[in-house]
Amino acid sequence: MANVDNSLSKTTYWRSTKADSLGVYRYIPFPNTCVINSKPRHDSHTNADHVVIDGDLLKVNNHNGECEVRTDIMWSGYKRMKWMLNKYKRVYQIRLESPSFKDEAECQKFSREFERLIRFIKRYYDAKDVQYLYVRELSNTRSWHFHVVLWIYGKLCNTQYVIWQKWSQLLWESHLLSRQNKHGGYNELHKVKGGGVMVKLSDPNGTSAAVHAWSYLAKPRTKARGALNTRDFQTSMLPRTRS
Repeated sequence: MANVDNSLSKTTYWRSTKADSLGVYRYIPFPNTCVINSKPRHDSHTNADHVVIDGDLLKVNNHNGECEVRTDIMWSGYKRMKWMLNKYKRVYQIRLESPSFKDEAECQKFSREFERLIRFIKRYYDAKDVQYLYVRELSNTRSWHFHVVLWIYGKLCNTQYVIWQKWSQLLWESHLLSRQNKHGGYNELHKVKGGGVMVKLSDPNGTSAAVHAWSYLAKPRTKARGALNTRDFQTSMLPRTRS
């Protein structure tokens, strides 16, 4: 990852991995950077172009500063991604979508089917570890939907095809796709274009690009509209490290 002066100074400096002709590293200022040194409070926001987590410089998809992202979601998602990278050196990142859901009962169905998907992935790929982040949003049409990002050991998985097909099957069998919507048509499941990408620990630019691809999940808009004390995002559990 890119090395960063991990402080709360007004300007964060990124050390380029390329040395000049004298062997001196260049320090390039990133004034619009949010440095996150510890777990952010719930629902904290930033509109910075980059965030720094664990000393890693990561690009944020904020539409050139026009939008905000939630730092608590960015922190939680990247912790899962970085844990996988540290352990396996390369991971395959997959993004999934859900159809629209009309009520909380269907959202609970989504959670059950997603748990079934994780169990399937572990069996199919014989994978010990699968990390994920998903968020729940309420659209302007007053229907719920979810965005998902998965991280799987890259030596076991290098395509999104099997997982996307299984996800579609689970949603159909649970009548979340086969239900007709208010327009008389069936619910649709959209496949994310370019939703699968290999991420390597040795490639900080590739890692930053992968984070940029899922950072839109952290936008605060359309979140926090559920019942009191309901969560608008969920992550997998990280194994505890022995001291």
